[in-house]
Amino acid sequence: MKQHADIWTKRQFAPGWNVVQAATLLSVAREKKSGSFVIYSALEMRMAIEQLLFIIITMAKEGADAATTEACRKKDGLFRILGEVEPLYSLRCRFGNVLSEFYPTVPQIAEWDIRSLKRYFTDLSDLCHSQLVVRDMEDDAAYWNKQIALLTEVYDFLAAGMKKGTGVLKLKDQKPLIARLWGDYSTNKISIKDVRERFKFIKNTLA
Repeated sequence: MKQHADIWTKRQFAPGWNVVQAATLLSVAREKKSGSFVIYSALEMRMAIEQLLFIIITMAKEGADAATTEACRKKDGLFRILGEVEPLYSLRCRFGNVLSEFYPTVPQIAEWDIRSLKRYFTDLSDLCHSQLVVRDMEDDAAYWNKQIALLTEVYDFLAAGMKKGTGVLKLKDQKPLIARLWGDYSTNKISIKDVRERFKFIKNTLA
C-alpha cells in the first residue's frame, strides 16, 4: 500500500490523497490494534469515493453547473444525479479509450465500476456511523479481521482504478469529425465497433 510519511500530512482536496491517507491510517490501526484508526481509515476511503462519484458526474456532463452541484448536496442527491448520467459516463469512457488506441497523446482511462463504488460507499458508511457496529471492535477477532479485510479490499479497488487515470476527453472541444462521430455513438446510431472502424478510416484526415 502506498502511504504518506505519517498521518499528519497536510490535507489535499483529491481522492488520491484520501486513499493514501486511508492506507496510512490503516497501517496505524493494524500496528496499534486501534478501532478508532479503522474508523478514520474508513472515513477517508468513503470521502474518496464520494469525490470520485462527483467527478464521474462532472465528466459525464462535461462540467457541473451550479444547479448540479446544489442537487448533489441534497440528501441522496449525489446518487440520484449519478443514476441519471451513468449511461453517458460509460459511453464517454469507451469512446475516449477507442480514440486513445489511435492517438497516443490521449491517455487510456479507467471506467469505474459504479456498482462497486456504491456498494463500498454503503459498507464504509455503516462502519463510520453505527456505534453498535464499531463498539468493542478490538476485542472481537473475527469482526476485527472482517473490517481490516474490507478496508484492504476497498483500498486495492481504488488504487487500481486510479493508476489507470480518471479523466474523460472533453468531446465538445474536439475537431468536428470527432465531435460528429461522438454524436452518432452517443445517440446509438453506431456501435463502438463502428467507432473503431471509422477512426481507422479518418485518422489520416485528422492528422
